[in-house]
Amino acid sequence: MGNNNCNRKYTNGEINVFWQAECCVHAAVCISELPRVFNMRRRPWVDLSQAKSEDIIETVCNCPTNALMFSWVDPKKNANETRKNKLLLNYNPEDFENRSCGINPPKEC
Repeated sequence: MGNNNCNRKYTNGEINVFWQAECCVHAAVCISELPRVFNMRRRPWVDLSQAKSEDIIETVCNCPTNALMFSWVDPKKNANETRKNKLLLNYNPEDFENRSCGINPPKEC
């Protein structure tokens, strides 16, 4: 990819949500499931203050391409998290940039 300006990290103090533009195919799952949080007409387009963290995570887990990932701010919660396929730990822009995109079936979390 070579341009981590397309990678974004959003936080509400409880969770972090990561978005990688290159992986996004604009399936609009996030926008249709949680439009208060994910709104393309707003900048920034992600506002985690608009819903409960669990609801946001559920929507992130439904992203079909891995464009959206999450982590808990609390390391203990990350250790106990069962939705490992959508969990991005140790955020590093280079690692995030180099992770693979892929089509995952929804509800895999």
